Amino acid sequence: MRRVRFLSVECRWGIIAALRHSGAAPPKAQILPHQSTSLNVRATSGGPFNIRTHAHIAGLPVGPLKPWKGYISKDIEAREAPNDTGGGRGIFAKTDLPFDREIIKVPALTYWIGNEDMRSQVREILKWVLQKFSENPDNLRPYIERNVFTLMKGGQSHFSSEDEVRRLVSDVPGASALLSQDALNTSDIARLAMRLQFSRFDIPAQFMPTYGHEASNTYKESGIALFPEIALFNHSCEPNVQLTFSMNESKEFIASARVLKPVKRGEQLFIQYIASEDMPISRFGAAMRKRWGFECGCPICRSRITSASIFVMVFFVFPIIYPVRNLYMKRLNQSAKNAGFT
Repeated sequence: MRRVRFLSVECRWGIIAALRHSGAAPPKAQILPHQSTSLNVRATSGGPFNIRTHAHIAGLPVGPLKPWKGYISKDIEAREAPNDTGGGRGIFAKTDLPFDREIIKVPALTYWIGNEDMRSQVREILKWVLQKFSENPDNLRPYIERNVFTLMKGGQSHFSSEDEVRRLVSDVPGASALLSQDALNTSDIARLAMRLQFSRFDIPAQFMPTYGHEASNTYKESGIALFPEIALFNHSCEPNVQLTFSMNESKEFIASARVLKPVKRGEQLFIQYIASEDMPISRFGAAMRKRWGFECGCPICRSRITSASIFVMVFFVFPIIYPVRNLYMKRLNQSAKNAGFT
C-alpha cells in the first residue's frame, strides 16, 4: 500500500511538471521571491519598518573574487548569470581551466556548531557579523559590505517586529551604534538574517565534536558556516566543480573547489547543491524548492520528469481510462439501442 502511494505522488509530480513544460522553453532554474520578508514585518508600535536601501547594500559586485583569507584563482570571476542557469550572480571561467585545477580554497568567514536549531544558529552568525561590522577589526568592514550584505536572501523573516531586531542588536557589543549612527537600520538587519540563512552551508556530520561517539537523545550537534564566495556558485545536476570540506588543526573550517572536467573560457562554473542520483525526482524537486526556492531545469531532471510521466500514463492512467471508456461506450450503445437507433 505504501509503495502504491509513493509511486502515485512521484508520478503525479512528474505529470504536472511535464504538462507545465510541454511545448515550452526549458524550465528556468531561478530563485523565486518569497512572499514573507522582513519588509512585511511591522513594529510593535504599529509602524512599518523603514524600507530603505543603503548604498553599500544596493550594489551586486562582479569581477575578480577577493577572499578575506585563503586562495581564489585569478582565472575566475563573478558575473551576472543567465536566468536559465540560476540568475543573480554566478562564477565564470576567465580562461580555460584544466581538470582537477583547484580554483578556491578558503576558510569559512565564521561558523557555528551547537545543539540549537538552524534559525538560532543563523542568529549567532548574525551577531558575529554585526559585531565585526561595528568593530571593524583588521579593516574587515569593507569586506562584509561587499560580500556579505550582497548575498542572495530568501525564506521567512527571523523577526516579528522592529523591537525584536533592536533587542538582538542590544546583545551585540558595539552594534547599537550602527542604528544610532544610521549606518544600518532594522530592515537592513532583518534582511541580513535572511541572507545568512539562505546562503549558509550546513556543516557535515563528520566535523561535529561528538561524531563517532554515542550521543544522548537530548543533545545532537549541527552547524552552519558562512562562505560568501562559495555561495555564488549556481547549481547543476551535471556540475563541473566539486566542493569538499575539511577542518584544519587551527579549527578553521575549509572549503575547496576543484574543476571536475575541462572548462572553456567564459563558461559558468557549477556545483551540485543536492546529490540527486539516488533521490526520487519528487523528493529532489521538493527539497530544492524548500531550501533554495527553485526547481532544477537541467536536461537530467527534465528527462527524469518525462520518464515519471510515461510511467504513470502506462501503468496508472491507461489501465483506468480503458475500462472507463469501454463502460461508457457500452452504456452509449445500450442507450442507442433502447432509443431504436440500432
